[in-house]
Amino acid sequence: SKTVKGNSTSADDQFTFTVTLTDKDGKPVSGTFGEHTFVDGKYTFTLKGNESEKFADLPIGVTYTVTEAPALGYVQTEPTAPATGVISTEPSVVSFTNERWAIDIEKKAEGLADGTAVAPKVTVGDVTIEKLPSDATKPVRVYVTPGETYKVAETGAEVDGYTLLSAILSGDEALLITNDPMEFTFPEDGMTTVPELTLINSYGRGSLVISKTISGNATNPNDVFTFSVTLTPPDGKPLADSY
Repeated sequence: SKTVKGNSTSADDQFTFTVTLTDKDGKPVSGTFGEHTFVDGKYTFTLKGNESEKFADLPIGVTYTVTEAPALGYVQTEPTAPATGVISTEPSVVSFTNERWAIDIEKKAEGLADGTAVAPKVTVGDVTIEKLPSDATKPVRVYVTPGETYKVAETGAEVDGYTLLSAILSGDEALLITNDPMEFTFPEDGMTTVPELTLINSYGRGSLVISKTISGNATNPNDVFTFSVTLTPPDGKPLADSY
């Protein structure tokens, strides 16, 4: 049977299982048993949450092993390894539980009348989002583990004149985020809904004024002095653009 838990599950999600039958010598047991045909000792099928599959007329004494294929964002919490046992006259029952918890990451850019977007690289724990759109209707979903603390970092926005001001977490339950360093801890017992973490950037560009003063008894107001201005962002790579 299959059970799913979490704040980002879907009743339509399918999970793939493989049942393997072997004899006492470890050799595959193939054939048709009830409504299921095992090839090379294996039978593969899918289940949705709260569904089950019954195997009948299996040979007494064979060893069964049930494995579940990984599913996007889901963590197999029960059992934590393939389930195995020996078929007997007593019914064998195997139950699998998966959990999937998530948080949505959004970007909001302020300060430009034309709404020009900023799409910096954002990291949440070990997850890297190469470009985070500033369209709040298209959040990026990140899967998390209850009880874990996640650091949030952003790089690249400052090159385009943006400054990360703050991060706001919203949802129907309390989930706190600190801004120095920016991090949050996902609750140990999970959440019923998917919270939204909005990273707020403010746009602004500075100015640089270069002036020249000369002195002496042999100066000429027509003398020309040549200057070079090099702009270097935090990554150390000189900028080449029009400002």
